[in-house]
Amino acid sequence: MYEKGEGGPVEWARANAFYEQGCALGDGRGCNNLGNDYANGDGVARDWARANVLYERGCALGNAGGCLNLGESHRKGVGVAKNLERAVELFEKACEMGHGIGCNNLGIAYESGMGVTQDLQRANALLEKGCALGEADPCRNLGLNYAEARGVAEDWARANALFSEACLRADAFACNKLGSSIELGRGSEKDQQRANTLFGRACDLGAPSGCEKLADNLAHGNGGPPDPESAKPLYDRALTLLENGCSKRIPDACDMLASTYENGSGRPRDASKAKELRRTACELRGRSDCTSKE
Repeated sequence: MYEKGEGGPVEWARANAFYEQGCALGDGRGCNNLGNDYANGDGVARDWARANVLYERGCALGNAGGCLNLGESHRKGVGVAKNLERAVELFEKACEMGHGIGCNNLGIAYESGMGVTQDLQRANALLEKGCALGEADPCRNLGLNYAEARGVAEDWARANALFSEACLRADAFACNKLGSSIELGRGSEKDQQRANTLFGRACDLGAPSGCEKLADNLAHGNGGPPDPESAKPLYDRALTLLENGCSKRIPDACDMLASTYENGSGRPRDASKAKELRRTACELRGRSDCTSKE
């Protein structure tokens, strides 16, 4: 209530006092929430070490979110030494407690062999469980595995059903993937208008590729008469989303932004700008040969 500002301004100090009191009384959710505030610097100085202590207590008290968050800290090495095996243990505990993202993260670990022996069948079973628990991420990731035949036979109809579940749960990437499938007739009949609706939803949810795809279709009359006036604000939104992503040091956003300048998607071509963005994306990925790879 106090951290959401319901009925008045946000009162972080008061919220954190309640979380601390609850944690001291054995409420695992209070420990996890207070840990989140230390991790984010909400009402307190950011302190990852303190956050992890609170996550550990929350996890021990049966709070799945505490286990999940502590697992993420061990996976990334934030506030603790990086320990993939410990991260997997914590994701498994969160999953067993019924946390869908815990199942998702454990599934990804088995899929990639992160801290465990790679096991694609086990990975997909965990993603299935996470999806059934109501989370978008595992539905999307399992859909990708059906689309790409990772640990299962290729099945675009099943992939689309999973993308649809994730899209309904506000996953922008899944909406965009489903739109592309329907546009191409993979696993379903072609339906350009429905595809455009899905690209629009992806755009609304913050996916620049959805904005660009819908803009291209509107500009070229795919799914209706050409409408370049409606396409322009979509190109602008895509550009803004990509610029924001690149400014936050997301290499894929910088690469996608470079492509828009190379292709002239809704804006003039600019080879120099594209080259600069490619180099930035390369450097963000930690490569040392970025100049020679331009």
